[in-house]
Amino acid sequence: MAPRDAREARPPRPQVRPPRLRPRVLPRHLRSPSRKGCRLLEQGVWKVNGSYYGISSGQTGWAPNQAAYLTSTGSITGPWNNSLTGVGTNGSTWSSQPTYVIPIVGSQTTTYIYASDIWNSSNLSLSTYLWLPFTFDGTKWSLSYSAQWSINLVTGVVSTN
Repeated sequence: MAPRDAREARPPRPQVRPPRLRPRVLPRHLRSPSRKGCRLLEQGVWKVNGSYYGISSGQTGWAPNQAAYLTSTGSITGPWNNSLTGVGTNGSTWSSQPTYVIPIVGSQTTTYIYASDIWNSSNLSLSTYLWLPFTFDGTKWSLSYSAQWSINLVTGVVSTN
């Protein structure tokens, strides 16, 4: 005997929440260095010479926040140091929020690119991206703004125009 209605023949849809696409690695208890009490939002995690670094910014809706990074010398799951270190000049990340860090492994050097987004809350279609090369002196990461720069993908060497 056929069902009266096609809906009766379908099994019920499971009410399953989709998995998070990016697992949270950085500790949840940390707060933004630029906005007291503000939780950390975006995060980019990368590894250099056995240490893990995680960059994040504060969570205040569409408003930009200063980015800062943490270090874990153990494993990706921690322990992470509890000291957020700013990366841009005077703590600025030029109104951007970090998304991830891109390693470019060249024949002469490995360059790490800070990839971020700049939201325009009044017109989302005008939101843009900011990518800048990271500088690492062996102990500290820093960012410098350059309106134009290029990278040789073979050597990994960055030049500013």
